[in-house]
Amino acid sequence: MARFINPDTARAIVIEGIVEFHLNHSCQWRVALSDIRIVGELMLEGGTFDWHWVFVSKTEELLWLPVGIDGEQDVIQSVREYLNTDLNAKFARFTWLDSRVVWPVDLVDEPLYREESALPWWLRPLDLVGLLPVSLVLTKQVQAYLESLDLPATKSDDPGAEDDR
Repeated sequence: MARFINPDTARAIVIEGIVEFHLNHSCQWRVALSDIRIVGELMLEGGTFDWHWVFVSKTEELLWLPVGIDGEQDVIQSVREYLNTDLNAKFARFTWLDSRVVWPVDLVDEPLYREESALPWWLRPLDLVGLLPVSLVLTKQVQAYLESLDLPATKSDDPGAEDDR
């Protein structure tokens, strides 16, 4: 996803308590600061524009904000002020598909996502170079937190999926 974002055509803004992400002069998503329930970070394939802030809100499930785009620092500062927290990023420590929760405090440093292969378990060893598709789903800890707030959570397609860690 992120490898196709041209930083010259992406920007983020905050207007009257609403965060917006624009790509190619079109608003891709918007969320009220008051609707943000979880803030996390995710590393995709490496490089400045493959690090993302992730917001989970009550109105839009998962909202990705690439690090380094125009306006990103202003958005993060507004989120920090609204939530009254530091939102300490650790992007430099991440490897591909690593994620962690930054806020709320109850979930800090817990993984935000887990990888789920689209392959049956018996074919997964054949994907030695990581070229076959994977899905990212919210971890059980994050799902449980959202359910405790009575919000929708992204569920695994496999009800018998293994533990998140």
